[in-house]
Amino acid sequence: MSRLDAPIGDDVLRKALDGIRDDWDRRPGLRDAAVLVPWFTAADGDRILFTRRRDDLPTHPGQISFPGGARDSGETPVQTALREAREEIGLDPALVEVLGALPVRLSSSGFRVHAIVGRIPPDARLTADPREVAALVPFRVRELRDPARWREAPPPTDAARRPMWRFEANGEVLWGLTAILTRELLGRLEDALRCAD
Repeated sequence: MSRLDAPIGDDVLRKALDGIRDDWDRRPGLRDAAVLVPWFTAADGDRILFTRRRDDLPTHPGQISFPGGARDSGETPVQTALREAREEIGLDPALVEVLGALPVRLSSSGFRVHAIVGRIPPDARLTADPREVAALVPFRVRELRDPARWREAPPPTDAARRPMWRFEANGEVLWGLTAILTRELLGRLEDALRCAD
């Protein structure tokens, strides 16, 4: 197994992440949302699990995303992320080891998005909700960490918009806020790995 395929431990992931917040850092005119970044280790290396949204959804159709959505009243960001992951991919919240968070980001649809990173078992029984999720899409962390696999290009939905980062693998295109969050995680991870050497 190469160094890039060696599993990344929870201690390194925690060092790469921010602590968990219980509040929403609210801003007038913006809605609160949270996503779960599910990390798991397969026999041949680490993976991050994404979903592909159905093509007929009114917002973000066909896009690669993390399971997540708007908060329900009284929920913390972690509670929202775990509830949404249960609803969208059938993930039992008791199976998630919450490791930390990424900085809050603003989505194009007016949400302030809290991204919660959690380790899940590689054999977790998951079922995509057919009302929203077309497929579960695991990307290899080794491939995501390869700078040559990323390029700047206009979004697939609008060639006239400014270029943004995108990643392609097995016919799937990762872009938009999900790509921003993924690159944030990978950059922090590289820093933590350098410090661990």
